[in-house]
Formats: sequence, C-alpha cells, structure tokens
Amino acid sequence: MCLSQNTVTTELQKLLKTVDLATTTEKKVVELLRKQLGAGVDEHKKAIQQGVKDFLAEQSKILQASASGKRKADSSDQGSSKSQKTADGPSKLPIQLSNSRNADVSVFKGTVYVNIREFYEKDGKQLPGKKGISLSPEQFTILRDAADAISKALDAEDESYSIELSTKRRASISVFKSKPMVNIREYYEKDGQQLPGKKGISLAAEQWQALAEGLSALQEGLDEAHE
Repeated sequence: MCLSQNTVTTELQKLLKTVDLATTTEKKVVELLRKQLGAGVDEHKKAIQQGVKDFLAEQSKILQASASGKRKADSSDQGSSKSQKTADGPSKLPIQLSNSRNADVSVFKGTVYVNIREFYEKDGKQLPGKKGISLSPEQFTILRDAADAISKALDAEDESYSIELSTKRRASISVFKSKPMVNIREYYEKDGQQLPGKKGISLAAEQWQALAEGLSALQEGLDEAHE
C-alpha cells in the first residue's frame, strides 16, 4: 500500500497529541505509526521528523502564551525569570523541550542561572519538579560550545562521550532501552569512583534537539539578565 504524505502527517498529528514526548523518541513514533499504517511509513521519515519538530515548536508557542499569566515572579527553584521582561516584544523563553520540560533563565540571590527542568501542574499552575539542573553561565557556555559534538555523539550513540561542565558536573551520552539520551548531571565521588547524583536531567533525542536549537535564545536571556 502506497501512503501519501498527507495521510502520514494527519495520523502523526493525532498520535503526537496522545503520547508523552518526554519519554517517546522519534524512533518510537515511527514504530507506532508503522503499526497503524504499515511499512509504507518508512518512506516518510523526513516528513515525520519535521512534523515532530513543528509540533514541539507549536507547543512551545502555546506554553509561552499561557506562561505570562501563570508563572510567579519568584520561582521556588531559582527565583524569578528575567526572560519574561522584554520591552521589545514577546520573550523567546522558556524553550519548550516537551509537554512537561523546558529551559529558561532565572536569577536567584543575584546570580543568573540556566534552568533545564521538568514541571508538573497543580491547581492550574506549572511548578518545578525534582528532575532538572541549574547551570551557571560558565557551565552553560561549555555546554553551548560543545552542542555540535554532543549532537554527533548522540546520533552515533557513543556512550564513551563525556564533557566536564565543572569539577562535579558533566554532559554525557547513554542508551537506555535502545533510546539514546543526553545526560546533564552532577556527580559525587565514592570509593574513588564518580557516581551520578540526584541533581540532573536526562534528555531524549528530540528534547536535546529542541534545547540545542534554543541555545542562542538562552544566551540572549543570560546577556539581558546581566544588564
């Protein structure tokens, strides 16, 4: 059976509204579409990739439109977000990584951070969850400059790749249940070994791609916060 791109795109949009993109990779999306439409789906992988990207972008716009009326001036994690105060128009932040994850710039006790965090909804408000990490400007700069190398390692599923963001923090690649992930995490030492701690977050391929595409906006947010 020959599938039209319109058919695949229509079913993709329906599917994306039902899955959790925080845990569902692009590969899994293709598998789910294949079950629904058959093997002909494989001929439209590029269209599927673009469809996922467009869907995430649209979700980001929706979240940004509602965020201005929902988010408090003082975040319980790292304080108020400077990125929502722009005189020239709507802010480009936060960067939407999935339905429940985003990246943003905030100020806490006079120090600027880039927060990559998972959120949950309670009483109509988006509240920060336990999964996430707050990066200093110096740590963010290292991550930003290494973005291309991280993306290449992710595509190659190279679990040997790792880059230090500080003496206790690093970005690395892992593969869990056949899904490559970018881990941005704090480590601690025990018995001479560096072990992953609780502070950090693991990003699926689509989430890392969204973060990588938003690095320039995050840098702009940092620069504005320092003014």
